Amino acid sequence: MNLATPSVGALGRALPIAIALVVAAYAAAPAARALRDVRKYRFEAWEGAPALTEETTKAALECIAKRFAHPGYPGGLPILVPKAGGVELHFALDGAENEEVFVHLAERRGLVEFRVRAATKMEDEWRDKRLNEGAAPPEGYAWVPDAESTLQALVETPEAAAYAKLEALVVRQPKGDEKETKEWEDAKAEVAKVLASSVFSNSD
Repeated sequence: MNLATPSVGALGRALPIAIALVVAAYAAAPAARALRDVRKYRFEAWEGAPALTEETTKAALECIAKRFAHPGYPGGLPILVPKAGGVELHFALDGAENEEVFVHLAERRGLVEFRVRAATKMEDEWRDKRLNEGAAPPEGYAWVPDAESTLQALVETPEAAAYAKLEALVVRQPKGDEKETKEWEDAKAEVAKVLASSVFSNSD
């Protein structure tokens, strides 16, 4: 998700209705910031997307909240307070020293990708191979976290082969030789074609 201003952040994770959002951050008044207590954000619909709804706003809040649900952070976690069209990030007194970490979590750029999942039979077979033999995923596939299960999902990665060709050219190219041959152009074109036709992200 693109940043709209120097202080803008974005939401990661696929929203239930697949609408991309932009979170624009703005600092509170200097006096309030001196107390390191509140940071305000507003939600904006992605350019060309439908207007925000109560459902998309709720999904955005849940997305940010999950980023803070981490047992490794010392001190108090910030509290999210829903506001019309946005949210306020309230820092706990004992968590003030982690403000930069929490702000980064709220504002970092997020990437949403939609990929084709392997058939259940194939996924189960390769999961067994992975557990019993430590086998790598089959060519053209990768294991990714599954939001609906503690197990990982096996998904297609059609761009992997195209990237491999490009990486091979990088290895073969003499150091300092920046001239791109037709082979280079073809490899780059193949990567672009595969990404455009088979991998969909928040920019789509």
